[in-house]
Amino acid sequence: MIKVTTIDNPEYQEYETWSDFLKTNQFRHSYNNKPSHIVYRKDATISNEKWHLNGRRHRVGNKPSNIRYYKSGRIRYKEWHLDGKNYSEQDYKQIMEQIEAIPDTEKLLDSRQWIREMVK
Repeated sequence: MIKVTTIDNPEYQEYETWSDFLKTNQFRHSYNNKPSHIVYRKDATISNEKWHLNGRRHRVGNKPSNIRYYKSGRIRYKEWHLDGKNYSEQDYKQIMEQIEAIPDTEKLLDSRQWIREMVK
Protein backbone atom coordinates (compact mmCIF):
# COMPACT_ATOMS: atom_id res chain seq x y z
CA MET A 1 0.00 0.00 0.00
CA ILE A 2 1.28 3.46 -0.93
CA LYS A 3 -0.10 6.73 0.39
CA VAL A 4 0.65 9.84 -1.64
CA THR A 5 -0.20 13.54 -1.53
CA THR A 6 -0.31 15.53 -4.76
CA ILE A 7 -0.38 19.17 -5.82
CA ASP A 8 -4.05 18.79 -6.71
CA ASN A 9 -4.99 17.10 -3.44
CA PRO A 10 -2.95 17.64 -0.24
CA GLU A 11 -4.84 14.82 1.46
CA TYR A 12 -3.39 11.31 1.29
CA GLN A 13 -4.55 9.13 -1.56
CA GLU A 14 -4.00 5.38 -1.39
CA TYR A 15 -2.66 3.23 -4.22
CA GLU A 16 -2.05 -0.50 -4.18
CA THR A 17 1.22 -0.31 -6.12
CA TRP A 18 3.62 2.35 -7.30
CA SER A 19 2.71 1.62 -10.93
CA ASP A 20 -0.95 2.38 -10.09
CA PHE A 21 0.11 5.82 -8.89
CA LEU A 22 2.31 6.45 -11.95
CA LYS A 23 -0.68 5.82 -14.21
CA THR A 24 -2.36 8.92 -12.73
CA ASN A 25 0.35 11.23 -14.22
CA GLN A 26 0.56 13.15 -10.97
CA PHE A 27 3.78 14.12 -9.27
CA ARG A 28 4.74 13.94 -5.65
CA HIS A 29 4.76 16.95 -3.35
CA SER A 30 5.01 17.14 0.45
CA TYR A 31 2.67 19.36 2.45
CA ASN A 32 3.28 20.64 5.98
CA ASN A 33 6.51 18.65 6.23
CA LYS A 34 4.60 15.36 5.90
CA PRO A 35 5.94 12.62 3.65
CA SER A 36 4.58 12.59 0.11
CA HIS A 37 5.23 8.88 -0.33
CA ILE A 38 4.72 6.21 2.32
CA VAL A 39 5.13 2.51 1.70
CA TYR A 40 3.49 0.08 4.14
CA ARG A 41 4.26 -3.58 4.68
CA LYS A 42 1.47 -6.14 4.70
CA ASP A 43 1.40 -5.94 8.51
CA ALA A 44 0.71 -2.15 8.24
CA THR A 45 4.15 -1.08 9.53
CA ILE A 46 5.90 1.67 7.60
CA SER A 47 8.69 0.48 5.33
CA ASN A 48 9.70 3.76 3.68
CA GLU A 49 8.90 7.50 3.77
CA LYS A 50 9.93 10.10 1.19
CA TRP A 51 9.55 13.87 0.94
CA HIS A 52 9.29 15.76 -2.36
CA LEU A 53 9.03 19.28 -3.70
CA ASN A 54 7.30 19.52 -7.07
CA GLY A 55 8.17 15.96 -8.02
CA ARG A 56 11.81 15.99 -6.87
CA ARG A 57 13.14 14.58 -3.61
CA HIS A 58 13.70 17.48 -1.29
CA ARG A 59 13.54 18.39 2.37
CA VAL A 60 14.96 21.29 4.38
CA GLY A 61 15.44 21.82 8.09
CA ASN A 62 18.32 19.34 8.51
CA LYS A 63 15.93 16.44 8.00
CA PRO A 64 16.33 13.46 5.66
CA SER A 65 14.18 13.23 2.54
CA ASN A 66 14.14 9.43 2.47
CA ILE A 67 13.87 7.19 5.52
CA ARG A 68 13.74 3.41 5.31
CA TYR A 69 12.71 1.41 8.39
CA TYR A 70 13.31 -2.07 9.73
CA LYS A 71 10.20 -4.04 10.58
CA SER A 72 10.81 -3.17 14.25
CA GLY A 73 10.41 0.53 13.41
CA ARG A 74 14.09 1.39 13.87
CA ILE A 75 15.63 3.47 11.10
CA ARG A 76 17.53 1.39 8.56
CA TYR A 77 19.04 4.30 6.60
CA LYS A 78 18.47 7.94 5.65
CA GLU A 79 19.14 10.03 2.54
CA TRP A 80 19.29 13.81 2.17
CA HIS A 81 18.20 15.63 -1.00
CA LEU A 82 17.83 19.23 -2.16
CA ASP A 83 16.12 19.91 -5.50
CA GLY A 84 16.38 16.22 -6.37
CA LYS A 85 20.14 16.00 -5.80
CA ASN A 86 21.44 13.46 -3.26
CA TYR A 87 23.93 14.68 -0.63
CA SER A 88 25.81 13.03 2.19
CA GLU A 89 24.50 14.05 5.61
CA GLN A 90 27.61 16.15 6.22
CA ASP A 91 27.39 17.98 2.86
CA TYR A 92 23.66 18.53 3.29
CA LYS A 93 24.11 20.07 6.74
CA GLN A 94 26.91 22.29 5.44
CA ILE A 95 24.73 23.56 2.58
CA MET A 96 21.82 24.20 4.96
CA GLU A 97 24.11 26.18 7.30
CA GLN A 98 25.26 28.31 4.35
CA ILE A 99 21.68 28.94 3.23
CA GLU A 100 20.52 29.78 6.75
CA ALA A 101 23.39 32.30 7.03
CA ILE A 102 22.15 34.23 3.97
CA PRO A 103 20.38 37.45 5.01
CA ASP A 104 16.59 37.28 4.63
CA THR A 105 16.64 40.06 2.00
CA GLU A 106 18.92 37.97 -0.22
CA LYS A 107 16.81 34.86 0.36
CA LEU A 108 13.79 36.77 -0.94
CA LEU A 109 15.67 37.44 -4.18
CA ASP A 110 16.76 33.83 -4.69
CA SER A 111 15.23 32.09 -7.72
CA ARG A 112 14.50 28.95 -5.70
CA GLN A 113 11.06 29.12 -4.09
CA TRP A 114 12.01 26.87 -1.18
CA ILE A 115 14.77 29.30 -0.14
CA ARG A 116 12.37 32.26 -0.32
CA GLU A 117 9.99 30.33 1.93
CA MET A 118 12.70 30.01 4.59
CA VAL A 119 12.35 33.74 5.37
CA LYS A 120 10.81 34.10 8.82
